[in-house]
Amino acid sequence: MTAHRSLYDLLIANYDQADPGDTKTIVIAKSMANIKLTSTSAAETRKLRTPIKAGNRCSILHSVDAGGAITITQKDDDDTSVQFDNDGNTTIVFQDVGDWVELLAMDEAGTLQWRVVAGEGTTGSLVAAAVDISVADAGSLIADSTNVETSLAEIAAKGQDLPTTAGAGITGADSFASQVTKIGTLFETKIVIDIDGLNSGGANNDVIGVDGAGAASLGQITAAKNGTIFAGKIECIEVPTGGDPDIDLWAADESTGVEDTLITALTNDTQLTNGGDFAAVAETIELTAFPAANQYLYLACGTFTDATYTAGILVITLWGK
Repeated sequence: MTAHRSLYDLLIANYDQADPGDTKTIVIAKSMANIKLTSTSAAETRKLRTPIKAGNRCSILHSVDAGGAITITQKDDDDTSVQFDNDGNTTIVFQDVGDWVELLAMDEAGTLQWRVVAGEGTTGSLVAAAVDISVADAGSLIADSTNVETSLAEIAAKGQDLPTTAGAGITGADSFASQVTKIGTLFETKIVIDIDGLNSGGANNDVIGVDGAGAASLGQITAAKNGTIFAGKIECIEVPTGGDPDIDLWAADESTGVEDTLITALTNDTQLTNGGDFAAVAETIELTAFPAANQYLYLACGTFTDATYTAGILVITLWGK
């Protein structure tokens, strides 16, 4: 793994880890592991081994449900039950498909243990180490013991894709990935695209995408999912070759812009960057304007070379609040 590809490789890596099955022990083998549970018609159990390092994260999802619930108990190396929270709860119950929980490894007074960060069930109830939480309405969750409301939007924004995914004219790129993460009160939106295989068009400000493949938006920005964007940048982690290296980020109201058509033909088109050619690894261009709520993002060529890219990886980072 070369240094300039590290972020890209981490973002698209496969973090799935197999469900060991009824009565077996889940040992988290890597940070950010994603375990997809499969239940039978009968009640089942799993043990979750305490973490090996503080700071690691994992997620557990009830992926296939044949009717039976799965109870997970956290256990240390001596097979002693370990709590998921300060109330002493040591089990989490997964009842239905879509029930999920995210866990963070913490070191409490020298004892490593998994603590619940977030989770929810198919009816909207938060399954968080057996804390009593009920649905108050479609827009919020209310913790009965503290009457504290947690926005569903905040939970949904953690580690999710953009609200509307990229068009076929972009997903035909060598690789494409997007993620939105809630960090405190801020939203971080990150898009990684390997433009190998895309075309830079035949005129200045032409949309970049796969020739003849359809809509080439990178995805949509919404206030609920991404916040109101107030800062951002594009970083080059592999220099573009083949097509034109003068690549700008734009926003527009429609998702229908296609390769080799003018971005300026779309409604409320806004040029977000204008930094000239990407000529070196780690070169960064900051946004000078920002997408409005519900607009779609595009790449367009500042100057044109009607050719197909043979290399080039860009990382777009947006900050919202």
